[in-house]
Amino acid sequence: MKTRAQSSLEFLYTVSFMVLLMTMCMLIYFQSANDSAVLSAYSESRRICQAVSALISSADAAGDGASIKFARPPSLADMNYSIYIMGSNRSIAVSYADQGTGCLFSTTNISNGSSSAFYVSGDAVVRNAGGGVLFG
Repeated sequence: MKTRAQSSLEFLYTVSFMVLLMTMCMLIYFQSANDSAVLSAYSESRRICQAVSALISSADAAGDGASIKFARPPSLADMNYSIYIMGSNRSIAVSYADQGTGCLFSTTNISNGSSSAFYVSGDAVVRNAGGGVLFG
């Protein structure tokens, strides 16, 4: 009888240890999947920011009358996002969820026709008009 009780306890200890190990593995897996999603969203926001910056700089360098089409990606890692251009400090901000990223561009004179600080809400045409870049 004593050996049966001891083997039952050993079996319970083994199963409990395996369940604990499995739980820890699942927690580590879900945390790494979450970290991967966050890193993917950050990388995508950097890519969008750099693409807008390159587009603005290209339109400026192309000379008067040049125009380039800009197609705004519909989502950033399946999240809504916004692009904000601030001409006074030559920067672009891409914000999503409760995070964001930024980058700079070289052009000093940029506008959407009414302001040098504006949101990019959709597809646009970027033009070099009279020495400045017109985004809209």
